[in-house]
Amino acid sequence: DIFGFECFERNSFEQLCINYTNETLQQHFNSYVFKLEQAEYEREGIQWSFIEFPDNQDCLDLIEGRPNGLFATLDDECRMGQRGNDNNFVNRLYKQYVPTTQDTHVRFGASTTERRDFQFTVKHYAGVVVYDSDGFLVKNKDELPPEAAALFVSSTSELMRDSHELYQRNSERRMSMAQQSGGGKSGGGGRRQSMANKRAPTISFQFKNQLKALMTKVNGCSPHYIRCIKPNDVHSPDVFAKMRTVDQLRYGGVLEAVRVARSGFPVRLPHTEFYTQYRCLLNAEQGQNMPVVTAPGKEQELCNELVDAVYAEMRAEVDAYDLRCRESEGGDDPHKLHRLANAKGIGSLMGNTPTFIFDREEVQLGKSKGFMRKL
Repeated sequence: DIFGFECFERNSFEQLCINYTNETLQQHFNSYVFKLEQAEYEREGIQWSFIEFPDNQDCLDLIEGRPNGLFATLDDECRMGQRGNDNNFVNRLYKQYVPTTQDTHVRFGASTTERRDFQFTVKHYAGVVVYDSDGFLVKNKDELPPEAAALFVSSTSELMRDSHELYQRNSERRMSMAQQSGGGKSGGGGRRQSMANKRAPTISFQFKNQLKALMTKVNGCSPHYIRCIKPNDVHSPDVFAKMRTVDQLRYGGVLEAVRVARSGFPVRLPHTEFYTQYRCLLNAEQGQNMPVVTAPGKEQELCNELVDAVYAEMRAEVDAYDLRCRESEGGDDPHKLHRLANAKGIGSLMGNTPTFIFDREEVQLGKSKGFMRKL
């Protein structure tokens, strides 16, 4: 199962971490589907180089990129000590991504109202999310307040003192791991570098490393994605909340998955089924020259002949329509195909336009199947 994309009335650091995970998993899904599609097309001998699959790498770069990504900027502000605060953090983002002399970052935004309230937006694959910067630094530091630490140390309860000792050991272990992987370093030298190394790694740093470890495991497997949809929030049968379901489809990446599928050839039929289903598109004369059923060993050849015949008939109808346009309007119609597409359906019943329109590359015959981009 995948993380649930989150978009609430107020979104904070927790939502950014969860949605960052969603972006990472969605990129893996897109890449995984693309590889499967690519293998299928190559196996079937289908031309697919013109297909463009969705890519959200720019959103991931915005969040995790260095040195000016959201997490890197947040970590740097946390290292400022008492001088660092949420307002400074978000103002640095405005300066970096919303300059007045050039275009805004395609994934980052901040309206005048949002800047007044120290908010910013990230355009995720599932939609735009407005984040409130209030509390970002406190949540990212993962530090025990000195007052609380003093209470643990001076406590008369052995359980409290042991808990604090365990917390200290875990903190030292995390700092050691962070130093080994380059986390918690400020990039400066001398005393500043030494102090930076003593600080515990931030939540964003730990979260990013944990997510990286998770993706390493996922990349070594053959994943199966499960999208769970709740029809309603009242736990009742036969109740279907449309808007609630649409939100889940969007935030669960299902709509993005459909977009990935539609980028290629989503309709695929075995040659025999393809021929049987679409033979009815032939005109009377063409139908007399084509067998009713495919012969063993000639399925692909007959399907190609079928598609060529239907395409030739369509082109003849387009040319005839083009001639009528020139005769009635005194010239060629520069928007011929656009008008044909809009008139398709009602116009075909009136005998004014071709019955259907498709580009030849939208229908390709593989070694065992017929592939179509759309019907």
